[in-house]
Amino acid sequence: MANDSRADIQNVEGDVIGIGVSGNGNIIGKDITLVMNQVQTFGLNLLSTNYFREYKSGDQDIIDWKNGFSFKLESIKEKKELRRSVVDTVRKNLEREYNLLILGESGFSKSTILMEIMCEYYEEGYKILYNFGDVEIKNSSELVKFIEELLTAGNKTLVAIDNVHNERTAAIFHVIDQLSNHSLHKNLFFILTARLPEFDWLVNDRLNKIEESYRHSIRKFVQHPNYKFELEAFTKNEILDFVKMYKDQTVNQSDDQLCDLALKIFKETKGHPIMVKFYVLDRGLDEDVKDRYFRYLIDPQTAQPDLAKINTILICILLDIANLPITDKLLEKIGILCHAYDLEHAMLYQFMGGFWKTIHPKWGMSLLFFLYNEKNNSILFKRKEFLKNSLKSLFDISDEYLASSIIQTLYDLVLLKIISIDIVESIVSIPEYVSTNTKSNLYLFSIGLTYRILQMYPQMMDYYNKALLMSPNNILVLNANAVSLGFLKRYDEALICCNKSLKMDPNNISAWTNKGLILNGLKKYDEALECWKKAIEIDDGYVIEWNKKPHFLSESRDYDQSILNRILTLKLISKGASFCFLKKYQEALECSNKALELDPNISLDGLSTKAWALNGLKKYDEALECSNKALELDKNNVWVLSNKAWALNGLKRYDEALECSNIAIELDSKNDFSTLTNKAVSLNGLKKYDEALECSNKALQLNSKTDWTWLVKGVVLNGLKRYDEALECSNKALELDSHNDLSWNNKSWALNGLTKYDKALESCNRALELDSKNAWAWANKAVSLNGLKKYDEALECNNNAEALDKNNIPPAFILLEGEGQEKI
Repeated sequence: MANDSRADIQNVEGDVIGIGVSGNGNIIGKDITLVMNQVQTFGLNLLSTNYFREYKSGDQDIIDWKNGFSFKLESIKEKKELRRSVVDTVRKNLEREYNLLILGESGFSKSTILMEIMCEYYEEGYKILYNFGDVEIKNSSELVKFIEELLTAGNKTLVAIDNVHNERTAAIFHVIDQLSNHSLHKNLFFILTARLPEFDWLVNDRLNKIEESYRHSIRKFVQHPNYKFELEAFTKNEILDFVKMYKDQTVNQSDDQLCDLALKIFKETKGHPIMVKFYVLDRGLDEDVKDRYFRYLIDPQTAQPDLAKINTILICILLDIANLPITDKLLEKIGILCHAYDLEHAMLYQFMGGFWKTIHPKWGMSLLFFLYNEKNNSILFKRKEFLKNSLKSLFDISDEYLASSIIQTLYDLVLLKIISIDIVESIVSIPEYVSTNTKSNLYLFSIGLTYRILQMYPQMMDYYNKALLMSPNNILVLNANAVSLGFLKRYDEALICCNKSLKMDPNNISAWTNKGLILNGLKKYDEALECWKKAIEIDDGYVIEWNKKPHFLSESRDYDQSILNRILTLKLISKGASFCFLKKYQEALECSNKALELDPNISLDGLSTKAWALNGLKKYDEALECSNKALELDKNNVWVLSNKAWALNGLKRYDEALECSNIAIELDSKNDFSTLTNKAVSLNGLKKYDEALECSNKALQLNSKTDWTWLVKGVVLNGLKRYDEALECSNKALELDSHNDLSWNNKSWALNGLTKYDKALESCNRALELDSKNAWAWANKAVSLNGLKKYDEALECNNNAEALDKNNIPPAFILLEGEGQEKI
């Protein structure tokens, strides 16, 4: 260094740093700005003494971190990050060895830990030299001299270098080697980070790109076992701390609930930091997938996809999602074991016994979504070929169980909206070696079921017919065909299938439920009702014993077990639907919940039945949530839209309910009576009584055998003050179902309008026996008592009504106010 750049530190004003000792023993000082400029010539930075006065962390930093950006140094200083307990271990190892390399794959918070160490040593008075990014470390010999002078001047020094898996930072190992025997080395710490598997690649494959002196220093460093510290995944306690620190809306959750959540996340993620962050924040996964794809699956020389590695990861992802064991033996048989080792710590992990796993099945699904939702047709075509070749590699080993599991998985990925049905159709062909029985099951429970949920009924029918040709006397196949024919409104043919099933097994729940649906489509309502009664009377041990099964799809994707689960799931949904038709909503809710637990992939039917049951139980908020989830799977499902309209009507959100009903009617050209009835309720709530009455009459033309349609017409007529007609409708509704509290309410309203207060009071009491929390019934009772001049009792009933529904005045109270009655 030039002598004119040095000065006696005692004679320098402003911010200075000691950079040596003069011949007289005085510390030589230099303006810190000049020193910082000098440090940059080495490719490093010096953390200035006023850095944290100039730079402060704000709320936006946390938002940026949640969106995938790294924490800033000032955020770390202000403890915005979760400080992992491993930091203490890192410090302990560093202070014992003086040199430490932190190793971990992408997403393991290496840089965050590095900055935490920097901040802690900064607080202790250390001079911090650091390097982030991939800036080249240069002039290593001069850097060694500079650090020696810092030490001689009494500066305790920490050198923190990120990403030393990059050749551009290789010089730092030479610097460490040169300073290892310095007399003041105890005042000097080197802490480095490197990403796996890139650091292994550097040491094993790329050292020839580095000059010899640096190569020697790197080899010497890595041969010292205590210099390396490999980061592990989050522990259960760390996940709990992470949840408490970052999860939104945890204020109302107890400690026990948070512990349960943390344990669930740990079991789901095995503590992988990227997956923990995704589960807690519901973000970050897509960014990680794209980053790893371009980093590990694109050839850096050609900038083109590395076909061998892509083939390997696609095969492993499909095996992992299908929960099939990924062994050395299997990968070697397929011919990709060497490529799996190339991707170890990048996208794959090897465990004891030669078993492999991907980062996580959800991570794999996210990669598939990224690859196969590409808008560029040319790129998408090539990627389809990748997947087609991967399937060929899997199918070529001639393992029926493996092939059938993979095919089922692909169709499940369609239902999960990961890959489109068009792509799966274009690449999947069932191998010839697959047995007839397995093919039939695939047609029935994987392919046909997928088309059913997608409402692609002609295609569904094609595959069910294929299954029927293979298994003409299989009740499951006959039931499936009955359903498909029903969807296509070919009711007579569907009825033949149902009768054939019941002849073979008179106690088949699904057959009775299906027959009821077919008869309902034929407007044979009484016969349909008898079928549903029969369905729920049957004590099907397979359904009753559902919870004694050792495996569920949520825990295992075993092909044979998942087929059994699907059979059971469809039976539960069928039984749930029968319970709904008979208004046994609590039982229906239990069945649908069990079905959804068993197989979330058949969630459309399960969610629809659940929403129906919740509406029947007047749990409209939950029914609306359930309907919205179902609509995410199929936005044009008439049944789901009808359930949503019902829920919105129950919440008195009539404009939204009307919109739902109109969409459903557009989709169903034959105007299903339930959809028209929901529309009538919405129009009535909007006080468009004439339009509501027209809708009610249309609904009754389609089905006059349901109490709900008569009830709604009665409500509309009450709104029009046509009380005699309203009373007649209410009586017809009660003839069909005498246990509907709403029909008794409506009858009470009509009788109040006719000033028949004694009879109205009887109807109110019947309604309250059925549902004591019905605000409308209490309001009707208040009007009846008011008409009978029992004012104190009327006031009490009115207070009950307001306490139950203070934001919405019940209709009966509106009805009679101002019609000559005494004011309550």
